[in-house]
Amino acid sequence: KKEWGQLRVFGAHGWGLGAPVFAQLISMTSYSVSFFFYPILGLAGVYVLHSTTKLGAPRPATKKDFGEVMRFLLQPEHQRTLLLLIFSTFMGAGLSIISTFLFVFLRNELDAPQLLLGLTITGMVIVEIPIFKYSEWLHKTFTDRQLLIISLASWSVRVVGYSYIGNPWLVLIFEPLHGMTFGCSWLAAVHALTAAFPEELTSSAFGLLYATVNGIGTITGTSLGGLGYGALGPRLFFRVAAVVMAVLALLYYLIDVRLEKSAMFERVPTAE
Repeated sequence: KKEWGQLRVFGAHGWGLGAPVFAQLISMTSYSVSFFFYPILGLAGVYVLHSTTKLGAPRPATKKDFGEVMRFLLQPEHQRTLLLLIFSTFMGAGLSIISTFLFVFLRNELDAPQLLLGLTITGMVIVEIPIFKYSEWLHKTFTDRQLLIISLASWSVRVVGYSYIGNPWLVLIFEPLHGMTFGCSWLAAVHALTAAFPEELTSSAFGLLYATVNGIGTITGTSLGGLGYGALGPRLFFRVAAVVMAVLALLYYLIDVRLEKSAMFERVPTAE
């Protein structure tokens, strides 16, 4: 849980540097250039990983039992972890809405140049990089609940901002908020699951996290987002989605505080 954020920094650098470069290449040629370079860069990454990584002693096998993971989460003492996982899935839906419909909005409504689409990714990781780099400090300063609420609230501000821009380049003002929407939500989820689950179940727990956030969340966000985008139009859709996410942030806070107080009350010894 201490190293995950610092390792994720390397991925953020790749996104931030590669996106504008390939956006410009695509604008100068065609989308086929991305399909050409994708396997080349992927194989290059595999080669570097293979040639620079020293394999240590094999770790003992961990259990891969999602049924046991669910039974673990459904225990009364783990209700707050389950709640955080549920609302992290809502955040996954929100992130899929942005990744799917922001470029559609910029290209179709504002006629944004291809280069700008790449630069939006660079803008996303400007704040994401320091958040992951200093993840250990963030965990010492903020609770998992606070990190997830920061994520949900930042998403609402970011999406409302989209709905008011007329010049496509103004989107770059709001993209640094991605560092808080994406970074804080994943730091909270990874930290909470690592703290809650025994070591032999952590692999399955992280599998469940990815399945819910990037699976259920993505399916929900793209499906409902498509319906909302088509029915309301982009600007009203973004505003309505922002209100929904803000309400979810408040709801998560109220439920989690109540669960926290209930757990504290149950731990207080009673006089006989």
